[in-house]
Amino acid sequence: MVTGVEARKSLELILAIYQSSRTNAPVTLPMSTGEARSAQAEVAAIDRARPTAATPSATLRASP
Repeated sequence: MVTGVEARKSLELILAIYQSSRTNAPVTLPMSTGEARSAQAEVAAIDRARPTAATPSATLRASP
């Protein structure tokens, strides 16, 4: 079973990877609370800007 602390460490690592990729600079772990929140907000903004594909069920119609 994974604890909340271990889950948070995994999330922090993923956020650090995104931040390092975006800034092309090393990221020191553990991240400060401000750094982690900033990285999380940037990932969320990227996700919101990503176009969504139409779902096949919405575009297909059953033939009579």
